[in-house]
Amino acid sequence: MSWAQLEAVTMLQAYNIEFVIADPVRVESNKKQVFKYYRLHGSPKPYWSSYNAEFLDQLAKHLNDSSWVIFDNTTSGAATQNALDLKYNR
Repeated sequence: MSWAQLEAVTMLQAYNIEFVIADPVRVESNKKQVFKYYRLHGSPKPYWSSYNAEFLDQLAKHLNDSSWVIFDNTTSGAATQNALDLKYNR
């Protein structure tokens, strides 16, 4: 099943869930949805690059209690520190 199929889109809308917001592939956010899911792979070098404080501060402004953020920049070990920085510097 593809997330672009009508069945998947209908299910996400029924539960008020937004499509994944991924980096480095940027998709325009649908601000109407309550639940947001961010999957961050690292940028500019996917899976390696750490996110800086400015990026994390901007991201924090878009989060709410129903947001999910997954850091997948694990090759360099940056994911854990980025997650902690986002959590404790909000």
